[in-house]
Amino acid sequence: MIGSVKDCAGELHPPNVVLYPDAFDGVKADLRYTYRLGSFEQDVIIKERVALPDGFAPDTTRLEVWTEFIEHPAATLTQRGRAGMVDDSIDFGAFRTSAGKAFLLGDETNSKRSAPVVKRWLTIAGRTFLVESVRYNREARTRQAARAQWASGTEATEGKCTVPVHDILGED
Repeated sequence: MIGSVKDCAGELHPPNVVLYPDAFDGVKADLRYTYRLGSFEQDVIIKERVALPDGFAPDTTRLEVWTEFIEHPAATLTQRGRAGMVDDSIDFGAFRTSAGKAFLLGDETNSKRSAPVVKRWLTIAGRTFLVESVRYNREARTRQAARAQWASGTEATEGKCTVPVHDILGED
């Protein structure tokens, strides 16, 4: 495990965002919750390069975020292949998950510089989790391309990568 959630105070950013800065032990990352009419997002904003533990190969490693659902309606799953991985589409009736992506802050609409994030809905020892993952080498390439752009002075934002944890009722 690279990091785990820790206690921290949330900051309200009106009208619809709550940010938990420095929300993890082990990795510099924030949690951001955004509520819109018809959607809810939880994003992990990674603020530093994530170093792999010894023995982990960049080409076969995934960065994963596990979100536990304590109470939830019954879900219908549809599995599909996405970027060579299994992606669960989770339908709760009143709401459903959509395709996820990892991207650089300020570059959310540039599909050429995003990486697919896949979801799995797992029950382990009676506990239910939404597990979202992105391939480590894709996240690293996205950050490397951004560093080159920032070094050229064409981008003013910091080197932060956002990995959506869940985007319910969002656009595909």
